[in-house]
Amino acid sequence: MKTLYFAGSPYAQCRCTASRNYLIGGKYTDMAKSKIVTANEKIAEAVTEGYKKIEKGVVDSYKKIERGVVEGYTKIEDKFIEAYLTKDGETVEEAKTRLKEKK
Repeated sequence: MKTLYFAGSPYAQCRCTASRNYLIGGKYTDMAKSKIVTANEKIAEAVTEGYKKIEKGVVDSYKKIERGVVEGYTKIEDKFIEAYLTKDGETVEEAKTRLKEKK
């Protein structure tokens, strides 16, 4: 008994899985060469490329903000150590080293 499928039905694919031929518009089409598959691949590449650009922009912005915050904190820390924790003739770096050794 032979099963017949109509072109518009969801079962309109060839039973042969090795060739991956599908019945589209009343004729069998190799999906690897199909215009739909080619268009889908182009869309997927464009979406992936766009996502990577957005991701890179977000990560770069985050790193820039992070560097700014760390540099700002370091400046404030150095000014505090210079004003309140250094001894006569001692540099900020020497004071930091001395304070770390006291811990």
